[in-house]
Amino acid sequence: MTEPSADPPSELRESEPVASPAAPARVAWITASLIVLSVACTAFWRLFPEPVGSWLYANGLDLWQGRKWWCLLTSLFLHVDPMHLFFNCYWVGRFGAVLERELPARGYGALIVMTTWISSSAELAVTGGTGVGMSGMVYGLFGYLLVQRVWKPVFGRVVRRGTIMLMLGWLVLCFVMTSAGTMNVANFAHLGGLVAGLLAGAAVGEWKGRRLAVAAAALLLLASAVTLFWAPWLDDWHLARAMRALENGDSAAALPDLEHVLRNHPDHGWTASTAAQILISQKDYARALDLLSSTAELTSAVMVTNSLAWLLATCPDPTIRDGPRAVRVATQACEATDWSDPSILDTLAAAYAESGDFESAIKWSEKSQLNYNDDEGALELKQHLQSFREGKPVREP
Repeated sequence: MTEPSADPPSELRESEPVASPAAPARVAWITASLIVLSVACTAFWRLFPEPVGSWLYANGLDLWQGRKWWCLLTSLFLHVDPMHLFFNCYWVGRFGAVLERELPARGYGALIVMTTWISSSAELAVTGGTGVGMSGMVYGLFGYLLVQRVWKPVFGRVVRRGTIMLMLGWLVLCFVMTSAGTMNVANFAHLGGLVAGLLAGAAVGEWKGRRLAVAAAALLLLASAVTLFWAPWLDDWHLARAMRALENGDSAAALPDLEHVLRNHPDHGWTASTAAQILISQKDYARALDLLSSTAELTSAVMVTNSLAWLLATCPDPTIRDGPRAVRVATQACEATDWSDPSILDTLAAAYAESGDFESAIKWSEKSQLNYNDDEGALELKQHLQSFREGKPVREP
């Protein structure tokens, strides 16, 4: 393939045709629709963040757990601020108008879908996120124009030397700013879109390497599809798989994935508490105690301290129970929730009962039942209170 020069072909220096002679004049309605939809969706997202965001955007965890694959495409309509929206709309209008005049509508639409899909998939595969906005697609259109201007001189009108330097310079600068913590940018969406556009342009070019470009583009699409179902290098993929297993009632299948996440994030409270509950259900009390104790040293998450205190107060294994420690840990959890959470107050009551202080156990058990609205939970708390009044500590089955 002939390397595209940094300058437009010589004939463009003399005159800059607006379109190729063979291209029929028509309204760039696809490009206009992208801009209008982006403005509208971004505005509605600001007004109604929850429904609009849940329909059009999903992070990696939501994608893998909820199978919301369409969000890899629809997230391009959402933008984080007016400046983000303005610049993306500007470049879509600049690149898209000339492409829509030169390409068949189906070809232009396919280019938009391909570059958007691969840009979102690239960000997902590398970071576990997807990002928002049309930037990845913009870089895809730019990449296509950059390659195709070798065969279609009209494309040189929008990819001059200055534009090339600006687009590539901004790509590099965004990586630098993200690394420095100055600005959080979906850099791999930009890079993925650019690569997709370059391959698409090469795949329809008139050169000997066309088949190789087609194969590379197909391989990239295949890799993006595989990432939707298999990404074991990402913690959110393991977390999503664990959550699906739990929803299906298969806690044993969820445990390896939860443990994988904890190896990389030992302070992840929900994961530690959930894994501990699975170990407790398997009667592996020692491992559950070790897990909760080590996590409690790294985080003050209430779900961790409450789970630890409950295990110390109610475990059937007497070698695990420790009443005084349970009181200390449960007190920390109560302080963190302003002594207002009924279930945590119940944990404190169980801790006092394990310590033999049934007067305090009854006191906190009675307070735990005030303003408790969950009928099933209220019944369980009443049963605990009755046990304390009878001088019996609570024991988990």
